[in-house]
Amino acid sequence: DLLLLFVISRASMPAMFSWICNTEKIDGLHERTLVLVLNAEMFSMLQARSRRIKVVASEQPQLSPNRLLRGSKGYLMLQILRVQALLSALSFHRKVFFTEP
Repeated sequence: DLLLLFVISRASMPAMFSWICNTEKIDGLHERTLVLVLNAEMFSMLQARSRRIKVVASEQPQLSPNRLLRGSKGYLMLQILRVQALLSALSFHRKVFFTEP
C-alpha cells in the first residue's frame, strides 16, 4: 500500500482542489491520501471538499502566505516541516509518495 503525502500552504489550495476533483474517481486513491495543512481554516476547506482524504492541521502561524516567498525564512521553515512530515509518515507507513498538487 502506497501512502500519498501532501504538505501544502494556502497558496497550494487551488491546485489541491483541482487534484481532488481530477482524481476522485480513481478507486482507493483518496483513501490512501494524507494532507497536512497549516491551519484550521484550510482543514475545514479540504474536509468540505472530500471526506475520503485524511487531513491533518498543524497550526503554523509563522508560515503565513505573505512569508513564503522562495528563499525566505518562512519558505525554509515550510520545507523543514515537509521533511519532518515525510519522516513521520515513513515511521508508520513503509511506502510514501511525497508530492505537491
